[in-house]
Amino acid sequence: MTQKNTPVKNMAAKNMFESAPQLMEKLSEAQQRFVDGWTRLRALRVARASEALLRLSSEILAAYTDAKAQRAQLDFDDLIEKTNALLHKSGGAEWVLYKLDSGLEHILVDEAQDTSPDQWKLISKLTEEFFAGRGSHEDQPLSRTIFAVGDEKQSIYSFQGAQPKLFAQMRQRMEAQAGRIGHDLPLIPLTLSFRSTAAVLNSVDAVFKNKEKAPGVTFGEEEIRHGAWRRKEHGLVEIWDLERPEPPDPAEPWDPLADMKTPQDPKEQLAERIAMTIRGWLDNKEWLASKGRPVEPRDILVLVRKRHPFSQPMIRALKRFDIPTAGADRMKIAEQIAIEDLMALGDFLLLPEDDLSLAQVLKSPLFGLDDDDLFRIRRDPNNPELVTLKENGDERVKSIPLWWALKKARDKGGNPLVVEAYDQLARWMQRADKT
Repeated sequence: MTQKNTPVKNMAAKNMFESAPQLMEKLSEAQQRFVDGWTRLRALRVARASEALLRLSSEILAAYTDAKAQRAQLDFDDLIEKTNALLHKSGGAEWVLYKLDSGLEHILVDEAQDTSPDQWKLISKLTEEFFAGRGSHEDQPLSRTIFAVGDEKQSIYSFQGAQPKLFAQMRQRMEAQAGRIGHDLPLIPLTLSFRSTAAVLNSVDAVFKNKEKAPGVTFGEEEIRHGAWRRKEHGLVEIWDLERPEPPDPAEPWDPLADMKTPQDPKEQLAERIAMTIRGWLDNKEWLASKGRPVEPRDILVLVRKRHPFSQPMIRALKRFDIPTAGADRMKIAEQIAIEDLMALGDFLLLPEDDLSLAQVLKSPLFGLDDDDLFRIRRDPNNPELVTLKENGDERVKSIPLWWALKKARDKGGNPLVVEAYDQLARWMQRADKT
């Protein structure tokens, strides 16, 4: 098999095929048997993993359901499910709808593209009387409204079980219902964009003008079209050629090691090209018409599809060309190792029995102990790992906390790092109790 788990095409050299065709036939049969067995083995692994995942998720859902029942609580999905059951299955559904008909005048569906089938089912039931001509207000003409706002192109697929295509289907259904009672359900397209310029928006429209290139972007028949609010601002869209690895130049006979030079990474090449372009704007004082001044570094934003693996080469290239840059994004303080060590210290001071947090603190630069030091503290013959406790006449065995073992090791002396660690932690614990 190849590294991509596909059968090797050539089982042997060409001359072997010619000199021993029967042997090669046997090899091919053996390879096919191996491939069949390998395929079944992989399918079995997937089946076992799926079974384990289903078993785990089933236990989690059961525990979650039990927890809600014990607390007499409902989550958002429960509200939708039980309201649908009330309106569709319960014997009192007609009475509930009659009551709603006397007080329900307007319905607003926001983010309609992310509305799930169960939510649309609920909305459909609530709006049935909207299209009946008259409601319980028999003395007044129909004045109730339904207003849906949404954009298929902004749909977050599977958000709360949403199906974006239902947006267009429900609109068509409600248009037909309104038509039967002589009312219109107008469609007001909001095509005006405040975010970009006409050049960018026109490029987007040109790409998706071909319906074959826009599967899943929109489910209606309308053409994707944008208008620009920023009409007086200019824009430009350039499509650059792809960057491909460039093989190194042939090595000179007296420098054979030069052949070992690796080709430049396409990411590095693209980053350098962007940085050179920006450097050219700054050096040539490219005019920024919207601001009435030359381009400055703060006017430039480099957008990437993902932070990795392109953002770091891009930042290096900008710095190499002496272009001021703010970096990829702001640092997430809570994810920095030093902050995690300090948070572990706080966890330990609040709960000295937290062995994991104490071990992290002891191994951090605060004290500089290593795994061997921690093993010696816990494995010291004078520090039993288990103690027998008596509570109400019952005896039970409990593992001693690492903090207790650290105290014993400190009293014994020997390792100055251990003594310093315990004394400092003890002082911090005294202060933690007072603040």
